[in-house]
Amino acid sequence: MKSTNSKSFIHTSFVALSIVLCLLVGGSSYLWAGSNIDAGQLNGLDGLEGVVEGPLDGLDLKARRIWINDVVYMLDRKVKVKGTHRKLGLITDLKPGEIIKATLLPNEDQPNIFYVMLIERQ
Repeated sequence: MKSTNSKSFIHTSFVALSIVLCLLVGGSSYLWAGSNIDAGQLNGLDGLEGVVEGPLDGLDLKARRIWINDVVYMLDRKVKVKGTHRKLGLITDLKPGEIIKATLLPNEDQPNIFYVMLIERQ
């Protein structure tokens, strides 16, 4: 009978244990993040982080609405625009078709329309 204390057995056991721990920690954070969001609020979200990325289809500053990837969102009062080293961080400088990343916030009044609190230009 072969000894179970060989280096390869210990290494394999350590790798397997590491994978299991990563899956458990990742799964628990997934469940924890999902516990604060209703299933109806997930419509229109690409992930539980509340971040959507896609082309800017339209912007109406008067109505405080923005269309990203053919989905309408409301602009938060304190919406911020994060620019790059080549693009300004101004909401008026956004162009239709530009790829942006938006951080979303749930809307208690209209749960199917999210607020955009941060726009990152790509």
